[in-house]
Amino acid sequence: LWGSLPKAARCSLFTSGLEPSFFFHAVVYYAYTANSLPTKANALGLGEATDQALGLNCYLGELVPFGTLRHHLVDGSKRDAKSGLVAILGLSYDGPGYRA
Repeated sequence: LWGSLPKAARCSLFTSGLEPSFFFHAVVYYAYTANSLPTKANALGLGEATDQALGLNCYLGELVPFGTLRHHLVDGSKRDAKSGLVAILGLSYDGPGYRA
């Protein structure tokens, strides 16, 4: 896994079109994704996701490609002047939503 982590993070960063300064965010997002997906490498968990084996909730429907562009809504709609286009850098650690 650790050998694939930098490669996967660089690939995510390259395909997102973001600057190299976002590499750390790509690494963290890849680690979160890798721990959320079922894997044969988890022999103790019988192939289930690492987070699931630890009793943590895995919501695969929340995963989007790193750097995905979304509208950030501020009490309005995406046509509102207060809204802006942001890149998804990861999932929020302290509640629902994404880090952008």
